[in-house]
Amino acid sequence: MPCVPFQHQGVRGVVCMKGPRPAPKRCAYCGALATCLCDYPKGKKTCDRPMCAACATEVDLDLHQCREHCAPGTY
Repeated sequence: MPCVPFQHQGVRGVVCMKGPRPAPKRCAYCGALATCLCDYPKGKKTCDRPMCAACATEVDLDLHQCREHCAPGTY
């Protein structure tokens, strides 16, 4: 069972899962490791574009939007 260490907002932990480890997602803009997904609503789902912290715009506590869904001039 592969386990993946993580750190988020100063909290450290380990997530273990069954099966092979999935490839890490990369930021859609710069290629760095993605730390969040776009939370902009699209029907019953969200955009889910992977982004790193530098490329994402935090619009509320733990809510992020990609460049395409931000108001002009906010990124």
